[in-house]
Amino acid sequence: QSSILSAVVENSLVDLKRITRDWAIWDNTYAYASGEYPDYIRKHVAGTSLMSRYRLSVLAVMDLEGKALYTSFFDTEPNRSIPEPEGFRDFLAPYVQAALQVHKPDSEAPQSDIGNDGFVIYQDKAYYLCVMPIQPSNEKSSPAGALFFGRTLGKEELTRLSRMEN
Repeated sequence: QSSILSAVVENSLVDLKRITRDWAIWDNTYAYASGEYPDYIRKHVAGTSLMSRYRLSVLAVMDLEGKALYTSFFDTEPNRSIPEPEGFRDFLAPYVQAALQVHKPDSEAPQSDIGNDGFVIYQDKAYYLCVMPIQPSNEKSSPAGALFFGRTLGKEELTRLSRMEN
């Protein structure tokens, strides 16, 4: 029973990492983080559909110094945007440098193992966060920043995972 639950949780985490990576190596995301596509948020991110579709609680685009270019927070249980938790941007900033340190733009191999992911606790909430360097789709340029996607491990997510186990 516990190995099945572990597999279900692992699958969910792999899925979030894949989604984060897909968005982080998208040319439009790179252009936005580079300051060249100011309509990116309005055209691709704003509203609740992205957050709801991927069951995201956290979305943050950070520059190379760890300063937030855009953040969005979402409560998946009533499906609505919520205010950013106080201090959350500062909490995320060190993870930007950690994600960028493992990036090697001169490597011939695709950087499929870049980024960081893991569980964190912030203000008594458990999150699974994934952070990836923002790069163009060819993955050969230096990063323009870092992209965070995250899920709160609340009642709805835990219930969903337990249903998948059965």
